[in-house]
Amino acid sequence: MTRWRVLGASVTGTLHAEHQRRCEDAHGWSIGDELTVIAVADGAGSRPGTSALGSHMAVATALSRGHEQADSHALATDAEAVACLIVEKVVEALAQEAEAQGLELGRLATTLCVALLDDDHVTVAQVGDGVAVIEHEDGRIETVAHADRFEYANEVVFVTAADALEHLKVFAASGVRSVALSTDGLRYKILDDLHAGAPFEPFFRDSFYYARSDVGTSAGIAAFLREVEDQTGDDKTLVLAVDAFAGEPGETFQLTGRPPASAAAVEPQEPEVEPDLRRATGESEETSS
Repeated sequence: MTRWRVLGASVTGTLHAEHQRRCEDAHGWSIGDELTVIAVADGAGSRPGTSALGSHMAVATALSRGHEQADSHALATDAEAVACLIVEKVVEALAQEAEAQGLELGRLATTLCVALLDDDHVTVAQVGDGVAVIEHEDGRIETVAHADRFEYANEVVFVTAADALEHLKVFAASGVRSVALSTDGLRYKILDDLHAGAPFEPFFRDSFYYARSDVGTSAGIAAFLREVEDQTGDDKTLVLAVDAFAGEPGETFQLTGRPPASAAAVEPQEPEVEPDLRRATGESEETSS
């Protein structure tokens, strides 16, 4: 039996809701007897109408391929190779979906953050600008698999980019008791220093405590995400995995629903950069602890 409980949710951001756009984030998890896989993805805001399909496909493929490609021995000996293979499989799936839909691959552009958890090891792999935070057994809280920083604040590498694997960040460790994955819509609430990527520790201590409690639920996380002031208007996703929890483990499988086929209508291609929602909403680049 797995040692992990996983809770999580995705909600539509206020700016997306105002423009009548569906949530372009996706999340999911799959808990097996020996391995738990969790993933979050953020469809490119510059690809409205199709990026939600990209994020859904990325998460769905990461969950299935994670269980196929990873085992305790592989994670202990070459976690980076496992992570690379999973991302490659995600890109293959996106390319096949794009062809089936009659789309350019870039129309399904999305970020991706995946965590593989067994009884002894945790591996986190990321392409893009998500946030991955772990809690060590000694209580230390750390941001891992940091995204690359570029000259422009709104520049993001997606898994569909030709050089995506060059920007793949991988973290592997033992002695981890909690994991949190989030898309960047929550960054002002969960990071204490945006430039350094340092976590706002009180947020994660409270979140992990809630996830371990006998009252923790995914519905509770969804309610929190709907109420929290995100400062960007972007979609918000948070997934928590914890050990030593009270009560039942909860759902063993969760996956954001696949967008309807009508959502994949072809629209004009835009530049391969994510819109700077901070500028659109007039927010300055400051942390909000």
